[in-house]
Amino acid sequence: MTQAITQRSDQSSNKTRESIVEHSTAPHSWASAAIDILEGDDSFLVIADVPGASKEHIDLTYQNDELRIVAQRDDKNDEVWPNEYKRTIQLPRDIDIDRTTAELRNGVLSIELPKIEAVKPRQIKVTTS
Repeated sequence: MTQAITQRSDQSSNKTRESIVEHSTAPHSWASAAIDILEGDDSFLVIADVPGASKEHIDLTYQNDELRIVAQRDDKNDEVWPNEYKRTIQLPRDIDIDRTTAELRNGVLSIELPKIEAVKPRQIKVTTS
């Protein structure tokens, strides 16, 4: 199995973007979904590439501060792409999992993980005495 990791800063939004890709070398097996993780002031955004999977074949679970993504391709006879994508992501404890949303569009799964109110950045007013 091979792995590639890249990280860069998005200057326009002051967000750090990390891409992690793992590929299995065995045909008809599974591969780790390519993901991007973006952190904003109010939430984390996980973007996973799951080409060929429909929403009925995507399983998202959250347990012990881990988000697990499992997606199965609809066409399992394709020899080029893996049949299944898997990824487990360790999340910080400051996620409001009850407000988490997920959307699938054109083979890209977007998962928004809102932060709990207590950890959001707050402006502190400076006064003079």
